[in-house]
Amino acid sequence: MPFAENLAVVKDIVVVLGTLTTMSLGLYGLKVWKRDLVGKETYAVIRNVIKQLHKVSKAAGRARRKVHLHEHVRMAPEEAKHFTANEQWRLAEAAVYSARLDDLGASIAALDDSILEARILLGSSIHATTLVFHGAVREAIGRVNDYLDLLHDQHLSLAEDSPAIQSAQQAMYPSDDFGDELSLRIADARESAEIALLRYLHRRDIRGTVLKPNAAKAELEKWKRMTPHRRGD
Repeated sequence: MPFAENLAVVKDIVVVLGTLTTMSLGLYGLKVWKRDLVGKETYAVIRNVIKQLHKVSKAAGRARRKVHLHEHVRMAPEEAKHFTANEQWRLAEAAVYSARLDDLGASIAALDDSILEARILLGSSIHATTLVFHGAVREAIGRVNDYLDLLHDQHLSLAEDSPAIQSAQQAMYPSDDFGDELSLRIADARESAEIALLRYLHRRDIRGTVLKPNAAKAELEKWKRMTPHRRGD
């Protein structure tokens, strides 16, 4: 009997230990699963933030560019007869820039949504990484709005070659290679935000490792020689 009792106790202990081991493995597996799930979700939301940063940056550049004549929508003859040539030009010019600001506004809204998703998952510090970028983009919007205010001012008799128009355009237009001060600030702010977010994408370098630095520089110079007419990003 003592042997049988001892055997029963041993069996009970083995069963309990087995149950505890199973529970421990289950809890560990759940913890790993949650960690992997959060990691994948973090990667996805940060990836989206960085993508939207680039979209806003490009939209801000487009918003400030010079309007080409083919972008102007011509008035119907019955409508055009009520406006002078200068008035038609001002209305057509304003319509293009207003549409560009609408596109930029949509891009900013998408960026803000992506930042909110990341902030919910990772904390308010995510929002702080983009503050300087938002400020630089707001300045670009301000310059376009200054030009629009001038175009819409019915108290001023302005033509395309008026000094006030040319001055506002000069303040708004980016340089051909986007090397002007405001374009550089927008690009630098975007890159700073991206660098701050890189750790969530398991990368250390903003340029990646597809090409080594010297090779990447050589390819960039080759591209510039082949496409001298293209504007920068």
